[in-house]
Amino acid sequence: LHQRIVELHGLGHGEQRLFVWARLEGFYSKIEGHNIEVVQELVITDGTTEEAVTLMENALQSIPDLAGVYTTGDTFAIGIAAALEANGYAPGDVVICSTDGTSKGCELVEQGWVFSTAGQQAKKLGYDSVAAALKVLAGEEVPEYIALDCIDVRKENLDAYTPF
Repeated sequence: LHQRIVELHGLGHGEQRLFVWARLEGFYSKIEGHNIEVVQELVITDGTTEEAVTLMENALQSIPDLAGVYTTGDTFAIGIAAALEANGYAPGDVVICSTDGTSKGCELVEQGWVFSTAGQQAKKLGYDSVAAALKVLAGEEVPEYIALDCIDVRKENLDAYTPF
């Protein structure tokens, strides 16, 4: 089965642009070799939910058999879900996968509009950053890069995740 999907991302500013591209790189590497065709790559230039609504509504007009959407942020997922609902789609008709794990993103997961959002563990990020800083202040060495895994937040594990 060949799935037609849309990828929607913001431009990001400064270092944030690197995070956007890293998310896109991960997305494209994950779908490689599967029967998934990205039929449109949509770029949010102003970073707003409203622009995501407009771009998604336009995509829905030109892709009647749309199976899914990947977006680089929950802010955009809000607009995608709003566009789907305004055009008569029900939660789950089009699979949305997002990134951030915000409170609103998790609400959309709970409602069934978003299949999953990559939760960023903001509390753990803060804790680990302070722990590393304290080690530096104590004269200890810390790794140049400290990885922090994201959590694949879905309906099944939503209660175990604390959004920000």
